[in-house]
Amino acid sequence: MKRVILPIVFIAVSLALVGGLLVLIDGLTYVPENDYIFDTLRFDADGVSEILADTEASFLTIYKLNSGESFAVDIVAPDKDAYSVGCEDGVLCVSEKNKSWIEAIRRADSGRYGVSIGVPDGAHIILDLKCGDGSVDVDNIDAESVAITTDGGSVSIGGIKSAKDASIVTESGKIEILSVSASGISAETASGSISANGVSAGDISLRAHNGSIRVDGVVCGSFDAASDVGGIEFSGVESGSITLTVGEGDINGTLIGARGDYTIDASADDGECTLNNGGSGAPFTANVGVGSIRVFFEKQN
Repeated sequence: MKRVILPIVFIAVSLALVGGLLVLIDGLTYVPENDYIFDTLRFDADGVSEILADTEASFLTIYKLNSGESFAVDIVAPDKDAYSVGCEDGVLCVSEKNKSWIEAIRRADSGRYGVSIGVPDGAHIILDLKCGDGSVDVDNIDAESVAITTDGGSVSIGGIKSAKDASIVTESGKIEILSVSASGISAETASGSISANGVSAGDISLRAHNGSIRVDGVVCGSFDAASDVGGIEFSGVESGSITLTVGEGDINGTLIGARGDYTIDASADDGECTLNNGGSGAPFTANVGVGSIRVFFEKQN
């Protein structure tokens, strides 16, 4: 028995030294290395009205195609059978067959393994995207609605036109929103910053539990931003009502128009506040627990 066990142990140790780390998954042994042969796998689909992606990839990218009428799914992976891709009743579904194995591959070759989906020009689709610890990038898409969730990856959306709401939630990762229009926009991150620029919507809600919020050039019916720890910086916010809340950090910004255009209710529990309360214009509410409020106006009364 000892003669059988010793060679097996020797081989296992040798593999660990040569290949790096042995990963045991579902009863099988994989040896993550840095020399996987990553091929680009192509899948084409027609008649798509919704993209449903659920992946542990290092990146998930949705972009507009320069030409063609078919949706193009490109997967950079070491195994063509690792993924399940199909289209039924207008729903394009992309997911891994074995998430545990794919996650091990992603850890071993961070940044290489990913999914890209090209959308034909003129397509109007629903986006429902989930990515584990990888980043999500959506650019220049005409959408019916947008829903993005990540566990530990950043999210960037730009040039998006959505007839309905656009929603982004991350556990740990920054959120960037650039040139997006929707009936409603909401973004929340447990740990990470949020930035919004050139955004228009009926209602906008931004929440960073542990991170800062920066906003520039926003047009909306109501604007609500909150940072538990971090702070808020803003300029060019044109809204029927503005509500800013910070637990620890500062609120710094410049309001469009003059002091007389706003009804102000501002308080800094432990810090300075440059605003005087009162007025008869659009509601502006700001509160800071520990920190200061330094807000000024583009025009003098």
